[in-house]
Amino acid sequence: MLKKKLILLSALIIGNSQAAFDSTDTVKLFTDIAAYKYDSNVFRLSDQQENNSTRKHQQKGDSSLSAGVRSRIDVPLSRQNVYAAADFTYNKYLVFDELNSPAWNVSLGWDWVVGNQLSGNLSAATSRELSSFDDVRISVVDTVKRDSANWAGSWQLLSNFSVLANASYIQESHDVRKFQKRK
Repeated sequence: MLKKKLILLSALIIGNSQAAFDSTDTVKLFTDIAAYKYDSNVFRLSDQQENNSTRKHQQKGDSSLSAGVRSRIDVPLSRQNVYAAADFTYNKYLVFDELNSPAWNVSLGWDWVVGNQLSGNLSAATSRELSSFDDVRISVVDTVKRDSANWAGSWQLLSNFSVLANASYIQESHDVRKFQKRK
């Protein structure tokens, strides 16, 4: 038991690590070795409520460990920048093991500049993670997938005045949870 505690303590002391890189480097890599979190009410239930999981495990709180890796590739083209970013995380709950799950996010983007007055960003992303339990009173283990696209632009008219525009598209889908009619 002492050995397990020492291993956990040393992993927490190490914390996050990242490779040494400059902001102008093409490839950037981050690793999240271990993150420990305690949540006293995982399913967001009131004091009087419980669900199938909390009845089964006789508690509402749980600790979780997560580990992951993040990366970003930047390709500068003159004054433009094209980039790709990805991250992967695995979350492990110590009691509510039915919630153990991977999460990921992938994005592509283009920071664009035209002349000295027009600039902006065009990006797209997709992600998948465990859905929150904020509005669910039963222990539904559900993952949510989000796809998004975004365009933002700026037109610099004067040194202290510019016109900004933004357009976004977001689509979200769930594996298990569907729209529920309220009574």
